[in-house]
This record gives sequence, structure tokens and C-alpha cells, in this order.
Amino acid sequence: MAHQRKTIRDNVITTLTGLSTTGSNVFNTRILPNLETNLPCLNVYTISESSEEIDFLSIQRDLLLEVDGYAKNSSTLEDDLDTIAQEVEDALGADVTRNNTAYDTFLSSTEMDLSSDGDIQMGVVRLQFTIRYRTAKTDSESHS
Repeated sequence: MAHQRKTIRDNVITTLTGLSTTGSNVFNTRILPNLETNLPCLNVYTISESSEEIDFLSIQRDLLLEVDGYAKNSSTLEDDLDTIAQEVEDALGADVTRNNTAYDTFLSSTEMDLSSDGDIQMGVVRLQFTIRYRTAKTDSESHS
């Protein structure tokens, strides 16, 4: 088995694979996609996690997970980024329990920027989600 954090991240990747705009271009990495053929795409990764003792057996965790949506620079870039954001938000909002591995999933922040990889200019929308879950103190693989 794997840490509950990985299980949750894998669920998010599965949930986001096949969206209308980004299709199967969903990557489990924070590294910028370097091929223009991968655009539009999503990168999914975890940023940090805070935790709090609930009782002598359980820890509540708030996982910060980021979904970066990349689109080619074009005259419709802002609209493309908004569409990517809308599809991601709707998909993750459809099951806030991440298939019963979490208690809640909610959008924490959104920011947009320009990025480049060599000669390729891209827009990026960064969606940060907080995912609240619990584990046993002695078993970080299981949902408590």
C-alpha cells in the first residue's frame, strides 16, 4: 500500500484524466511540460501538508494539492485557461471525498500567469485545493 497522500493524488489524476480540454494529458509532476504537443495539459502535485492530533489514535491532515493547467499562448488564452479551471473545479467538486479517502476537497486559491519553455510561450492557471483527511497515528496508509 501507499501513503494516503499518494492515494488521494492518484484519485485526483484519475478524476482529471479525460476532461474535454486537456484529455489524457495529465501528469503526476510539477515539472513544466516541455513538448508543445502536450498542450493543453494538467500537472498534479502536492505542495505541503499540515496536521493536527485529533485524539490519541488519529491525525487530521490538510493537504495542499496543486493542479496547473497549461495552454498555448493564443488570442483565446484567457478563455482557454478559464475553461481548464472550470473543468477541473467541476470534476473535483463532483466527489469531495476522493472516493471515500478524504473528508473534504475545496478550492483554496487560483492564479494565472505566463510561462515559457524555450521558444514555447504558455499560459498557466494554478488551482490550489485543500484536501482534508485523517489517518491513524500508526498507519499513514489508511483512512481513519
